[in-house]
Amino acid sequence: MAIETIRIQAEDASVVRGNTGLGNTTPTTRPAVVMATTAAANDKIYAEAADGDAYVDFVGAPTSSGEYIEFKISVDTTGYYDLGIGYALAANELNRSMRLDVKNGAGSLNLFDRMFDLQSTGDFAKYAEQGTRVLLTSGENTIRLTSNGYSGPNIDYLEVRTADPTVFVFQGEDLVTKLTKQGNTGQALINRAISPASTPANEQFRTGAEGESYLDWAATSATAPAADKASPSYSSGIGVRCVLG
Repeated sequence: MAIETIRIQAEDASVVRGNTGLGNTTPTTRPAVVMATTAAANDKIYAEAADGDAYVDFVGAPTSSGEYIEFKISVDTTGYYDLGIGYALAANELNRSMRLDVKNGAGSLNLFDRMFDLQSTGDFAKYAEQGTRVLLTSGENTIRLTSNGYSGPNIDYLEVRTADPTVFVFQGEDLVTKLTKQGNTGQALINRAISPASTPANEQFRTGAEGESYLDWAATSATAPAADKASPSYSSGIGVRCVLG
């Protein structure tokens, strides 16, 4: 039976906090647990605002890279699940993107998102949530967040939920590509999937896409249709994550 909701507090003993040793901080630097009962005076308010009165602080700011927090989650059924990351970040911080890796079973960590975007919540005492959808397999899975050049926010929890049936996620690189009659067919321009292994010589790979791949959009009116699976009983909308240039 698939889970409904499981929340793992970042400070839990089951959560691994470490360092890849590949960043620009000392490899022994680890994200630290901050608890309201033992926090320094200036951190106490941040801990009291967190769920469970504690959070994990990426201590290598402002130039940390390589520190990570790793959650293990077990599910009964293979499928797509929604992840929610609870976190806080001060108003003077635009964002602190983190690397998001997923490991299914006893396999290796696989890059899911090189720049999982965690934008400012307005204050380190104001927690919010950022989400995404990932494939988990039956049994134990590992979710790792790694500081990616500029430390990380205060992490409160990871929540795993049964995928919302009213939300559909299509990866751009999986869409069927074609040109319409109005497309720039004379120049043979087409929408095409781009990955590090398939980047043409005249292209520069843009990092930061989920799954380390994206759809490169052709000129003029080339199209990439996706099947509309929304039920007529729902109002529906489309959100697109993209980069220009």
